[in-house]
Amino acid sequence: MNELKLLANVDKNNIPNLSNLHQKLFDKSTDAQHNFSIPYTWGTTGIIYNANFIKDNIKDWGDLWNPNYKGKIAMINNKFTIIACTLKYLGYHVASANESELTMAGNKLMEQKPLVYGYLDPMTIIEKIKNGDVWIGQLYNGDALMAIEENPDSNLKFILPESGSDFYIDAFAIPRDAKNKEVAEEFLDYILRPDVHSKIINYVRYASPLKKELIENKVDKVLLEDPLTYPSDEKVEGYGETSKGNNIRNKIWSELNK
Repeated sequence: MNELKLLANVDKNNIPNLSNLHQKLFDKSTDAQHNFSIPYTWGTTGIIYNANFIKDNIKDWGDLWNPNYKGKIAMINNKFTIIACTLKYLGYHVASANESELTMAGNKLMEQKPLVYGYLDPMTIIEKIKNGDVWIGQLYNGDALMAIEENPDSNLKFILPESGSDFYIDAFAIPRDAKNKEVAEEFLDYILRPDVHSKIINYVRYASPLKKELIENKVDKVLLEDPLTYPSDEKVEGYGETSKGNNIRNKIWSELNK
Protein backbone atom coordinates (compact mmCIF):
# COMPACT_ATOMS: atom_id res chain seq x y z
CA MET A 1 0.00 0.00 0.00
CA ASN A 2 2.86 2.35 0.72
CA GLU A 3 4.41 1.60 -2.66
CA LEU A 4 1.11 2.66 -4.22
CA LYS A 5 1.29 5.89 -2.19
CA LEU A 6 -1.94 5.12 -0.36
CA LEU A 7 -0.58 5.69 3.15
CA ALA A 8 0.22 8.85 5.07
CA ASN A 9 3.54 9.35 6.80
CA VAL A 10 2.83 9.56 10.52
CA ASP A 11 3.87 12.55 12.58
CA LYS A 12 5.86 10.88 15.36
CA ASN A 13 5.60 14.01 17.47
CA ASN A 14 1.95 13.07 17.95
CA ILE A 15 2.84 9.52 19.01
CA PRO A 16 5.38 9.85 21.85
CA ASN A 17 4.46 6.37 23.09
CA LEU A 18 6.35 4.92 20.12
CA SER A 19 9.24 4.89 22.58
CA ASN A 20 7.44 2.05 24.40
CA LEU A 21 8.03 -0.33 21.48
CA HIS A 22 10.58 -3.13 21.71
CA GLN A 23 12.49 -1.91 18.68
CA LYS A 24 14.51 -5.10 18.10
CA LEU A 25 11.32 -6.78 16.86
CA PHE A 26 11.24 -4.48 13.85
CA ASP A 27 14.88 -4.37 12.76
CA LYS A 28 14.18 -6.42 9.62
CA SER A 29 10.71 -5.11 8.84
CA THR A 30 9.98 -3.00 5.77
CA ASP A 31 9.08 -0.05 8.01
CA ALA A 32 11.53 -0.42 10.87
CA GLN A 33 11.31 3.29 11.71
CA HIS A 34 7.47 3.31 11.77
CA ASN A 35 7.17 6.01 9.17
CA PHE A 36 3.81 4.79 7.88
CA SER A 37 2.78 1.86 10.11
CA ILE A 38 2.33 1.54 13.86
CA PRO A 39 2.69 -1.99 15.34
CA TYR A 40 -0.30 -3.36 17.21
CA THR A 41 0.47 -7.04 17.88
CA TRP A 42 2.73 -9.74 16.50
CA GLY A 43 2.19 -13.42 15.95
CA THR A 44 3.01 -16.63 14.14
CA THR A 45 1.18 -19.48 12.42
CA GLY A 46 0.77 -23.06 13.60
CA ILE A 47 -1.49 -26.07 13.46
CA ILE A 48 -4.79 -26.43 15.27
CA TYR A 49 -6.55 -29.78 15.47
CA ASN A 50 -9.46 -31.51 17.15
CA ALA A 51 -8.13 -34.29 19.37
CA ASN A 52 -11.55 -35.95 19.37
CA PHE A 53 -10.82 -37.01 15.78
CA ILE A 54 -7.03 -37.00 15.57
CA LYS A 55 -5.13 -39.34 17.86
CA ASP A 56 -1.77 -39.00 16.10
CA ASN A 57 1.07 -36.95 17.57
CA ILE A 58 0.94 -33.78 15.47
CA LYS A 59 4.44 -32.37 15.05
CA ASP A 60 5.06 -30.53 11.80
CA TRP A 61 3.61 -29.00 8.64
CA GLY A 62 3.81 -32.40 6.95
CA ASP A 63 0.82 -33.50 9.02
CA LEU A 64 -1.28 -31.24 6.80
CA TRP A 65 -0.39 -33.52 3.89
CA ASN A 66 -1.51 -36.71 5.68
CA PRO A 67 -3.85 -38.63 3.31
CA ASN A 68 -5.65 -40.08 6.35
CA TYR A 69 -7.13 -36.62 6.87
CA LYS A 70 -8.38 -36.21 3.30
CA GLY A 71 -11.25 -33.73 3.16
CA LYS A 72 -10.67 -32.71 6.77
CA ILE A 73 -7.75 -30.30 6.29
CA ALA A 74 -8.16 -26.50 6.24
CA MET A 75 -5.61 -23.94 5.08
CA ILE A 76 -5.70 -20.19 5.69
CA ASN A 77 -6.95 -18.17 2.71
CA ASN A 78 -3.88 -15.96 2.63
CA LYS A 79 -1.31 -16.49 -0.12
CA PHE A 80 1.61 -15.21 1.96
CA THR A 81 0.82 -17.40 4.97
CA ILE A 82 0.11 -20.58 3.07
CA ILE A 83 3.19 -20.28 0.85
CA ALA A 84 5.48 -19.10 3.67
CA CYS A 85 4.69 -22.09 5.86
CA THR A 86 5.18 -24.47 2.93
CA LEU A 87 8.54 -22.87 2.18
CA LYS A 88 9.52 -23.26 5.83
CA TYR A 89 8.50 -26.92 5.77
CA LEU A 90 10.73 -27.45 2.72
CA GLY A 91 13.64 -25.80 4.51
CA TYR A 92 13.56 -22.39 2.81
CA HIS A 93 13.07 -18.83 4.01
CA VAL A 94 9.42 -17.84 4.53
CA ALA A 95 9.82 -14.88 2.16
CA SER A 96 11.98 -16.59 -0.45
CA ALA A 97 11.93 -14.92 -3.87
CA ASN A 98 13.89 -17.78 -5.44
CA GLU A 99 11.94 -19.05 -8.44
CA SER A 100 12.97 -22.67 -7.93
CA GLU A 101 12.06 -22.64 -4.24
CA LEU A 102 8.71 -20.98 -4.86
CA THR A 103 7.97 -23.46 -7.64
CA MET A 104 8.69 -26.35 -5.30
CA ALA A 105 6.38 -24.81 -2.69
CA GLY A 106 3.67 -24.40 -5.31
CA ASN A 107 4.05 -28.01 -6.42
CA LYS A 108 3.83 -29.15 -2.80
CA LEU A 109 0.61 -27.20 -2.30
CA MET A 110 -0.87 -28.59 -5.51
CA GLU A 111 -0.02 -32.07 -4.21
CA GLN A 112 -1.97 -31.24 -1.07
CA LYS A 113 -4.97 -29.67 -2.83
CA PRO A 114 -7.02 -32.91 -3.23
CA LEU A 115 -6.79 -33.42 0.53
CA VAL A 116 -8.01 -29.93 1.47
CA TYR A 117 -11.54 -29.17 2.66
CA GLY A 118 -11.03 -25.52 1.80
CA TYR A 119 -8.92 -22.37 1.97
CA LEU A 120 -10.74 -20.51 4.71
CA ASP A 121 -10.62 -17.44 6.92
CA PRO A 122 -9.46 -18.06 10.52
CA MET A 123 -12.89 -17.77 12.15
CA THR A 124 -14.38 -20.29 9.73
CA ILE A 125 -11.50 -22.69 10.39
CA ILE A 126 -12.25 -22.51 14.11
CA GLU A 127 -15.95 -23.19 13.62
CA LYS A 128 -15.31 -26.08 11.23
CA ILE A 129 -12.79 -27.70 13.58
CA LYS A 130 -15.14 -27.31 16.54
CA ASN A 131 -18.02 -29.04 14.75
CA GLY A 132 -15.90 -31.76 13.13
CA ASP A 133 -16.26 -30.70 9.49
CA VAL A 134 -12.50 -30.13 9.64
CA TRP A 135 -10.10 -32.02 11.88
CA ILE A 136 -6.85 -30.11 11.38
CA GLY A 137 -5.69 -26.86 9.86
CA GLN A 138 -3.44 -23.84 9.74
CA LEU A 139 -4.23 -21.04 12.17
CA TYR A 140 -2.70 -17.91 13.63
CA ASN A 141 -1.55 -18.49 17.20
CA GLY A 142 -3.66 -15.78 18.88
CA ASP A 143 -6.85 -16.96 17.20
CA ALA A 144 -6.07 -20.56 18.12
CA LEU A 145 -5.31 -19.84 21.76
CA MET A 146 -8.46 -17.74 22.13
CA ALA A 147 -10.53 -20.55 20.56
CA ILE A 148 -9.05 -23.10 22.97
CA GLU A 149 -9.69 -20.82 25.94
CA GLU A 150 -13.28 -20.08 24.90
CA ASN A 151 -14.13 -23.72 24.09
CA PRO A 152 -12.61 -25.80 26.89
CA ASP A 153 -14.83 -28.80 26.14
CA SER A 154 -14.01 -28.99 22.42
CA ASN A 155 -10.64 -30.77 22.88
CA LEU A 156 -8.85 -28.35 20.55
CA LYS A 157 -5.05 -28.46 20.48
CA PHE A 158 -2.46 -26.13 18.95
CA ILE A 159 1.22 -26.61 18.13
CA LEU A 160 4.04 -24.69 16.48
CA PRO A 161 5.63 -26.95 13.87
CA GLU A 162 9.07 -28.42 14.53
CA SER A 163 10.47 -27.00 11.29
CA GLY A 164 9.48 -23.49 12.38
CA SER A 165 7.04 -20.88 11.15
CA ASP A 166 6.56 -17.27 10.15
CA PHE A 167 6.70 -14.09 12.22
CA TYR A 168 4.35 -11.28 11.26
CA ILE A 169 3.41 -7.88 12.65
CA ASP A 170 -0.13 -6.56 12.67
CA ALA A 171 -0.03 -2.80 12.34
CA PHE A 172 -2.22 0.25 11.94
CA ALA A 173 -1.79 2.70 9.08
CA ILE A 174 -3.45 5.98 8.16
CA PRO A 175 -4.86 6.54 4.65
CA ARG A 176 -3.04 9.23 2.69
CA ASP A 177 -6.15 11.40 2.36
CA ALA A 178 -7.42 10.98 5.93
CA LYS A 179 -9.34 14.06 7.03
CA ASN A 180 -8.55 13.64 10.73
CA LYS A 181 -4.94 12.43 10.65
CA GLU A 182 -3.99 14.05 13.95
CA VAL A 183 -6.92 12.39 15.72
CA ALA A 184 -5.85 9.03 14.30
CA GLU A 185 -2.32 9.63 15.60
CA GLU A 186 -3.68 10.50 19.03
CA PHE A 187 -5.62 7.23 19.02
CA LEU A 188 -2.51 5.26 18.06
CA ASP A 189 -0.59 6.95 20.85
CA TYR A 190 -3.38 5.98 23.25
CA ILE A 191 -3.27 2.27 22.41
CA LEU A 192 0.51 2.25 22.90
CA ARG A 193 0.06 3.26 26.52
CA PRO A 194 1.08 0.22 28.61
CA ASP A 195 -2.10 0.23 30.70
CA VAL A 196 -4.34 0.36 27.61
CA HIS A 197 -2.26 -1.98 25.47
CA SER A 198 -2.12 -4.63 28.19
CA LYS A 199 -5.92 -4.83 28.29
CA ILE A 200 -5.97 -5.34 24.53
CA ILE A 201 -3.35 -8.09 24.70
CA ASN A 202 -5.16 -9.89 27.50
CA TYR A 203 -8.22 -9.98 25.27
CA VAL A 204 -6.81 -10.80 21.82
CA ARG A 205 -4.19 -13.30 23.15
CA TYR A 206 -1.48 -12.14 20.78
CA ALA A 207 2.05 -11.06 21.66
CA SER A 208 2.71 -7.42 22.50
CA PRO A 209 5.30 -5.33 20.64
CA LEU A 210 5.87 -3.22 23.77
CA LYS A 211 8.94 -3.54 25.98
CA LYS A 212 8.33 -6.40 28.38
CA GLU A 213 9.17 -4.40 31.49
CA LEU A 214 6.31 -2.00 30.70
CA ILE A 215 3.63 -4.70 30.60
CA GLU A 216 4.87 -7.64 32.68
CA ASN A 217 2.80 -6.65 35.70
CA LYS A 218 -0.29 -5.93 33.61
CA VAL A 219 -0.50 -8.78 31.08
CA ASP A 220 -1.64 -12.28 32.07
CA LYS A 221 1.50 -14.06 33.31
CA VAL A 222 0.44 -17.31 31.65
CA LEU A 223 0.31 -15.50 28.31
CA LEU A 224 3.71 -13.85 28.75
CA GLU A 225 5.35 -17.19 29.58
CA ASP A 226 3.63 -19.23 26.86
CA PRO A 227 6.07 -20.27 24.10
CA LEU A 228 3.11 -20.59 21.74
CA THR A 229 2.55 -16.83 22.16
CA TYR A 230 6.18 -15.76 22.53
CA PRO A 231 8.16 -18.31 20.49
CA SER A 232 11.95 -18.16 20.45
CA ASP A 233 13.83 -16.36 17.68
CA GLU A 234 15.01 -19.75 16.43
CA LYS A 235 11.42 -20.94 16.00
CA VAL A 236 10.08 -18.15 13.78
CA GLU A 237 11.27 -16.13 10.81
CA GLY A 238 10.16 -12.68 9.69
CA TYR A 239 8.99 -11.80 6.20
CA GLY A 240 10.92 -8.63 5.49
CA GLU A 241 10.50 -7.66 1.84
CA THR A 242 7.78 -9.68 0.07
CA SER A 243 7.30 -7.85 -3.23
CA LYS A 244 9.99 -9.92 -4.97
CA GLY A 245 8.60 -13.20 -6.23
CA ASN A 246 5.06 -11.90 -5.91
CA ASN A 247 4.18 -12.80 -9.49
CA ILE A 248 4.97 -16.44 -8.73
CA ARG A 249 3.00 -16.29 -5.48
CA ASN A 250 0.01 -14.91 -7.35
CA LYS A 251 0.25 -17.72 -9.89
CA ILE A 252 0.41 -20.36 -7.16
CA TRP A 253 -2.58 -18.84 -5.38
CA SER A 254 -4.57 -18.65 -8.59
CA GLU A 255 -3.90 -22.34 -9.34
CA LEU A 256 -4.95 -23.38 -5.83
CA ASN A 257 -8.23 -21.52 -6.14
CA LYS A 258 -9.27 -22.92 -9.53
